[in-house]
Amino acid sequence: MWRVENGRPFCRVGMVDRDVACAFTALAQRAVQMASFADSAVDSIYRMDSEITKKNLQSMLFGLAMDSSWVFEDNPTARHNRYRDVIFAFISSPRTLASEEVRKGYGMTDIFIPAKDGRRPVIIEVKTTIDKGTDLGTLAEEVLGQIEDRCYADEPDIADAIRVGIGIRMKTVEVAFRG
Repeated sequence: MWRVENGRPFCRVGMVDRDVACAFTALAQRAVQMASFADSAVDSIYRMDSEITKKNLQSMLFGLAMDSSWVFEDNPTARHNRYRDVIFAFISSPRTLASEEVRKGYGMTDIFIPAKDGRRPVIIEVKTTIDKGTDLGTLAEEVLGQIEDRCYADEPDIADAIRVGIGIRMKTVEVAFRG
């Protein structure tokens, strides 16, 4: 049986033994921490604060267990899709109503957040690399160029969209904004 306490769901859970209880508690604490990072990341996107957005995305990535096949995927599309899916899961909530692969302009945005509660729409594009020589800031700027080249924000109802370019190498992130 669960109830709401201090505006949050609460329930009492019985555990088999202390080890299971400790593992469950650690998992629950991590979930609360990740939700806090996600809320902060979404707020920083709306403020177009690249440093805070970067910090929160990197914190999220550092919390993931990635084996070498995940990070060094030979297929760039598969690698891109993994990162995009993780970022989407991270920021997706009833608050954002985010969607993946939304048709806009001459292509499909990686992540789209529609206008809601007086907030502008958001178009997020992600680009990944495994090349250590690639400057991630430049990569994030290139992604912003892709948003413009493919006319993702050219529809009248989203012309004022916040455009977000994210460059990722392994667990390192750079973020650029236009809008």
